[in-house]
Amino acid sequence: LCDTDVVVLEDPRQLKLQPGTVAGKLVDAPVPTLEVVLRIFLAAGLKAPPTVPLPWGPDDWTVSGNSNGGLYLVPGPLLPRLATAWAHWAVWLLDRAELLQEWTVYVDQVAMALALAAEGVGSIALDVRWNTPTHDPSRIPPDAPEPKVLHYHQEIDLQGLIRVTGTASIDSRIGEVNGAIRAVWKQAAPDATHRDWLSMTAQEAGTRFDNEEKRKIVAALLEVLRPASVLEVGIVPSGVY
Repeated sequence: LCDTDVVVLEDPRQLKLQPGTVAGKLVDAPVPTLEVVLRIFLAAGLKAPPTVPLPWGPDDWTVSGNSNGGLYLVPGPLLPRLATAWAHWAVWLLDRAELLQEWTVYVDQVAMALALAAEGVGSIALDVRWNTPTHDPSRIPPDAPEPKVLHYHQEIDLQGLIRVTGTASIDSRIGEVNGAIRAVWKQAAPDATHRDWLSMTAQEAGTRFDNEEKRKIVAALLEVLRPASVLEVGIVPSGVY
C-alpha cells in the first residue's frame, strides 16, 4: 500500500516478510510525539509496543508499528483482516481527535499502529532506503543511503520534476526519476498541443502576440513566488494576463 507521492525505483515485493507481519519505515519525524502516542494507546486500552529510535534524528523515538504511511508492505492474505481493523481504529481516533492534539493529519498512521497492536500483527521496520523522504532536507544526514523508494511529498517544480535535496546520494536517484519524467513529458508534447490550440485562436489584427515569451515570464514568477494555488493563468491578444 502506498501514497501517490512516491516513486518506486526498486520493487519492494522482493523483500521477504515473515507470515503474519507488516513492514513499514518508521515515521519521518516524532509527530505525534512519543508521549502523545503512548497516551493514545492507554486511552485505547492497548499495550503500547516497544519504543524504537527513528532512522533520522538523534534522540527521536516512537513506538514500533508507527510507520510513515508512504509505504506499507502487507501480505495479501492478511489484508482483509488488517483493513477492517485499520478502519475501526481510524474511526475510533476520529471520534477522539483531541487525543492527537495538533497532529490530527496523522490519524491514519497512528490508527495503523493501533490496529497492528490490537490484532497482534508483528511490525518490521523497513530501512529508510525503502521510503526516503525528500521534503525536509534539514533532517537528511550527509551519509544518507541511496534510495530505493522516494517519498517526495509536495516537493515538485512547475514542470512536475522532483526538487533536489542537496544530498548527492538522494539527488542522483532524483536525477534518474526526472529524466524519466522528461521523456514522458516530451512524448506527451504538451507544448505542441498548446501551440496547436493557440493556432486555432483568433488574434486581433496587428497585435504582436509572443505567447512563448509571456508563458516563460509567468512560469518564472510562479517558480519564485510558489503560491499555494493558481486558479488560472491566461494570455490574451491584448497582452493582458
